[in-house]
Amino acid sequence: MMEEAMNRRNLLQRNAILILVFTALIAQIVGQYLFRWKTEDGFYSSWVLLRIVFPLLMVWMVGIPFRQLGLGRPGVDAGLWRAFLIIIAGGALIFIGLYFFSGYFDTYSDNFRRNGPDAVARLKRFLIFSSSTIPAWEFLHRSVLLMGIYYILTQREEVQERIAKQVCIALVCAFEVLFHFIKEKSCVEPLTLLIGSPILSYLTLRTGSIWIALILHALVELSFIVLVILS
Repeated sequence: MMEEAMNRRNLLQRNAILILVFTALIAQIVGQYLFRWKTEDGFYSSWVLLRIVFPLLMVWMVGIPFRQLGLGRPGVDAGLWRAFLIIIAGGALIFIGLYFFSGYFDTYSDNFRRNGPDAVARLKRFLIFSSSTIPAWEFLHRSVLLMGIYYILTQREEVQERIAKQVCIALVCAFEVLFHFIKEKSCVEPLTLLIGSPILSYLTLRTGSIWIALILHALVELSFIVLVILS
């Protein structure tokens, strides 16, 4: 009995990367098309279940230590602060371009008009919505796919760190871009993720933590909505 359990565990660990990739696919497909449970105030409980609880169970099954998922305190050095300034400046230019030239904000404006005319109420609903979706999104992509697979490649498969980082960043970017195309939003959003996703993944790997990426993601979303309301 003990030997059978060990063999099963070893089989899961040998196929850990495939299991994590299929976990992310299942979470996104089921969450998008089959199971979108939310509370009356807009909190998506299904996001928490499918993109945090379910992946966490899979991570445990394939034997990845939770401390490897980037949930600790980020390590920030002087060079990284300079990178932050460049990212913020570049993000501001992208916002200006989207706001004045692409008409991209019209999509968000339409969605917010459906939630009523009160700007404060719409903002409150967005904050409640984002409190479920943004942490769940970052955990699934930056913790499970990025940090989880990076751990497997470097610690189990003995892949060089540089190559492992490139593979993981590309994989997460493909997932994020594909998901936003599936959502049938403006093509501008998935195209901007071709830049934004690798930046957030790089920061996660550089700091060893998902928190800076999560905060930047939240700030970007909040900036979008504030500009929509002001417009």
